[in-house]
Amino acid sequence: MSLNEIHKRIAETRARRPNGYATRCELCRFWEADDPDDASADEDQLGDCHRYAPRIVHHHSAEALGLIAWAVEEIANVEHDKSFDYGFEGIETSSDDWPRMRAAAWCGEFQERL
Repeated sequence: MSLNEIHKRIAETRARRPNGYATRCELCRFWEADDPDDASADEDQLGDCHRYAPRIVHHHSAEALGLIAWAVEEIANVEHDKSFDYGFEGIETSSDDWPRMRAAAWCGEFQERL
């Protein structure tokens, strides 16, 4: 594909979009909508980005809440309650999902669908 053909396809893509943005997730070859058959989908429609393989993400929900509570008291100069357990026994989970992106987003690595 020549450079002129690429520029022509980008211009055609922009013309299809009411706001003129051609580098949006919904137009990227790596993005997959949750419900591709939803004709009423808008910019807030969610989907998965398949640019890179899923990464395992560990979640330590309750532990993080304890650290946040301690930090807020520290910033507010509140004396910490000695009987309060800021550590919390956390729920540890992990996931290996694709990154979630909105249709109107753009990660910087857009590649037009062919």
